[in-house]
Amino acid sequence: MPPLLDTLYLEEAQSKKLSLKALVRFQRLRRLYIERHHKDLELIGTLPNLQSLVLRSITVPSLSFLTSLSSLRVLNLKLGGTTKLDALSELQNLRELEMWQVRKLEDIRVVARMPQLETLMLQDLPNVTEVPSLASCSSLKTMFVRHLKSLADLSSIAEAPNLEHFALTGPTRCLPEVFKPFVNHQTLKDIWVGLGSVKRNRAVHDMFAGSGIELKPPAAFAEVERKN
Repeated sequence: MPPLLDTLYLEEAQSKKLSLKALVRFQRLRRLYIERHHKDLELIGTLPNLQSLVLRSITVPSLSFLTSLSSLRVLNLKLGGTTKLDALSELQNLRELEMWQVRKLEDIRVVARMPQLETLMLQDLPNVTEVPSLASCSSLKTMFVRHLKSLADLSSIAEAPNLEHFALTGPTRCLPEVFKPFVNHQTLKDIWVGLGSVKRNRAVHDMFAGSGIELKPPAAFAEVERKN
């Protein structure tokens, strides 16, 4: 393959011991998707132009091998069991972070140390019981929360000073009253709510009546999610 490659998808293969050493040839790579391949994974850190990275079904003890990626703007952690996320705070140019079905992940406090984040997506993380205060996340504009069934409080999310779009859908311990901190939010433009109950959804709808914040149905969130 030509060394000028811009985008590369390495999906699951029969040989799970496939070495990733060949990646160093592609110094112009901007988008990379890797599924299950672990061997020599740390060589991702030698790709200076990488802007978007998806790690799927991969478990590593640390994400420190990513800290050299000064151009990285989008990171998706899908499946796998990587739970030590401290290194993410060193990715100064990261703008979008998605974490989906990361096994046994409980602690996501690192996001409070990522003031540059613009989009945060947390999906299907059953062990996450709380989101840290996002008061320091001054760049955060969009946040999607889906199927965090152990989450019961949203006040820390409402502390994001410049939040414009927020969605919460799927099974959750959240009751309608946890949305009260968002009603008078100074920058919030719209909110998606799907609490699995017509009665609860209606209660939230009534809460935002006259607030100037548009309340969108869960179906609208599903369309946004599909595009992402």
